[in-house]
Amino acid sequence: MGSRGFYFAYGSNTNPARMEERKVPFYSYRGAILKDHRLVFNKLCRLYEGGFGCANIEPSKGEVVEGVLYEVDLDRAIPVLDIFEGYPDHYTRKIVEVETPEGETFRAVVYVAHPSKVREGLKPHPDYLAHLLEACRLGLMSAHYCERLRKLMEEITSP
Repeated sequence: MGSRGFYFAYGSNTNPARMEERKVPFYSYRGAILKDHRLVFNKLCRLYEGGFGCANIEPSKGEVVEGVLYEVDLDRAIPVLDIFEGYPDHYTRKIVEVETPEGETFRAVVYVAHPSKVREGLKPHPDYLAHLLEACRLGLMSAHYCERLRKLMEEITSP
């Protein structure tokens, strides 16, 4: 067995079914927050044609990013995640401290968009945003945060 550790997802990987579909091995998952950051969709998305944005995080004092903290075997999970995240050209990795609703803190790997892939004015594809809303349905993020995501879905799907 390799080294156990944590991966913090804030985009489509907040949906555990997405992680299973991508064959990223994990032991467990739970909701968590990253303080002093905000969620943006300014990373040029490789998954959808037409200039859609994938999730990214940016430092922002006083704001939080909600997501899912996965306990993983780092030696097995990170190489698989690297492929799907386009590391190191599309996303870079860093270590952050996240907090669970119970107040426990964990150091976790997180992917942050490579600056060369960041574009302003992008919106997420509805299929992409649906993965985050599935994490909401599973109770992994707060009602307030999920309401913001639902409003964004309405905005991007309204004619």
